[in-house]
Amino acid sequence: MNNLNKLALKQVQSLQKDLEKFEQEEDPSVGLQGQISASLTALKRTIDDYDGLAKREIILVKQEKALANVIKLRDEYNNLRGQFDKLKQREQSRPEYPFQHDFREQHALREQDFLNETETKLDEFIAHGREVLNNVYDQNNVLKSAQRRILDTANALGLSRNVAQLYAVAEASKAETGGGEGVEVLKNEPYENESGKGQYTYKIYHLSSKVPSIIRVLAPSGALELYEEAWNAYPHCKTVLTNGYMKDNFKLVTETMHVDNSFGEIVNALNVSPEILEKRQVVIIDVANDPIDQKDYQTEQDPKLYHSEKTGRGPLADKDWMQKVTPIMTCYKLVTVEFKWFGLQSKIEAFIHSTMQSLFTKFHRQLFCWTDKWYGMTMDDIRAFEDKTKLELDESRAQPGLQENGETVESETVKSEFE
Repeated sequence: MNNLNKLALKQVQSLQKDLEKFEQEEDPSVGLQGQISASLTALKRTIDDYDGLAKREIILVKQEKALANVIKLRDEYNNLRGQFDKLKQREQSRPEYPFQHDFREQHALREQDFLNETETKLDEFIAHGREVLNNVYDQNNVLKSAQRRILDTANALGLSRNVAQLYAVAEASKAETGGGEGVEVLKNEPYENESGKGQYTYKIYHLSSKVPSIIRVLAPSGALELYEEAWNAYPHCKTVLTNGYMKDNFKLVTETMHVDNSFGEIVNALNVSPEILEKRQVVIIDVANDPIDQKDYQTEQDPKLYHSEKTGRGPLADKDWMQKVTPIMTCYKLVTVEFKWFGLQSKIEAFIHSTMQSLFTKFHRQLFCWTDKWYGMTMDDIRAFEDKTKLELDESRAQPGLQENGETVESETVKSEFE
């Protein structure tokens, strides 16, 4: 497209020189007038081609600049055309003299010059035509490439990134539910308030066999239930976990901001206060290389081994994959814990932070390795999947646990350094 602009500017300069010759009567011949007329036609075609490409430009800044150039070139063309018309009228208004001296040799030379100029202009037209075809071909390739990138980015970082998260949450919930425990979904509905709109969920986690033994011993019956409220207004999400027994003495808040094309370089993605920034401890999670508990490891959920057939992404075998892969997104999370229990507060809060890091690592490993399961799903698809998952969770939670020696077998107790 820039080449067309340069060609048009060269044509303007050439026309200005020819019109100057015509105006100063250095060469008022019919041949020069024909040359000027042909050049004006060529300039108009160049401007029209440039205008067409400018209107198809997908980058807004480049389009605006190109359209501004088109306006200037059309003004220049109109001025040159008007100047030429005035000069022709001047020549036509002059009286004719039957005995004007115009030698055959001079006439022949002018005609030869005209033919040479015409040949040159034809060469320019041919070159211009090739240039236009090349630009059209390049523009077509650019549009195809842009379309692929837009679709890929929308799938990977926009709509499907939200779908991926929702799919992984639903899928992980099924793995943690059964035998009277697990996840119970009470609400899953759209919301809209002064902060925006999104999807609201309210869940209960029945966790009596999934907490450190010290908590299970100390906590009264029925106290080992967590109530989760979540507001998913992608790219911002907020989750609040509370406990009915501890009430205001326990709160676990997780805020998330998803930023595409980010490599983790943003210092304050969630725009928290300076006081929180000072207290905050930054932990970078590498889903491919960070260690996980051996009991959680599965070959099919290893990003260093997984390759997506649908998208071609993975495996994340390079140790520096976070600086090299594309598309990429960073999930910035702020986890705030309050656990007010004399003698246990600091230990429990430290345990929760450590557990959250492990959960985030495992969850996002699964999310990446489930790419071919969620890729291409629409929001309608994911809502139907969530409804189906809720029914499965209710059925699974209603089933009794496995029996051994007449007693219910609990799942493996989460260990901590202070048990």
